Amino acid sequence: MKAIFLFIIFLTVAGIYAASAQQKTRDVLFPSYASDQAKLKATASPLAAKPVEATLSSSEAIRARIFTNYQKPAGSAAPRPVQKASTANLSSSKPATEANKEIEAQREALKKTITPKPDQGPDNSPKPKN
Repeated sequence: MKAIFLFIIFLTVAGIYAASAQQKTRDVLFPSYASDQAKLKATASPLAAKPVEATLSSSEAIRARIFTNYQKPAGSAAPRPVQKASTANLSSSKPATEANKEIEAQREALKKTITPKPDQGPDNSPKPKN
């Protein structure tokens, strides 16, 4: 128990020493730090704008700010125009026999457009020596 108590005192003293050493080092490296900090605080406080939530004083105003009934302001957004359905025939609306005929016709057209591989010469041509 005595060791724990001494350890806590040691950590407290070490922490205080480290904090003071940091301040001394800061003052040595930046001699005008304290005056600069005072100038910043003096100029920033009157110009700082409070958020809207900080200006609400009554519970009714807070409740009205939070619970807005999720309604959009009137006239903020125009309604989306209705799109008409496409009049093109869908492939799924055709009978299977007609679709099969069209697919076969497309395959035949592709076979006609595909050119055969060019001839590379007879197969009994001499092979290169390594």
